[in-house]
Amino acid sequence: MRDRVFDSEDDAAQFIAIVKANDPNDDFIYVISGDQRNAGKYIIEIFGEDGRPLGRV
Repeated sequence: MRDRVFDSEDDAAQFIAIVKANDPNDDFIYVISGDQRNAGKYIIEIFGEDGRPLGRV
């Protein structure tokens, strides 16, 4: 499965806001970072409360 790629940090932040709005009890940590495979694009990485990586959106 391919990771979702966003055109801007704002697009990625909006996606996270929608996820949080749909599940107020969501305790995951979301980190927006530049996609190394696609210059100028962004990905969202997901981490658990303990900081361990869980994957990408």
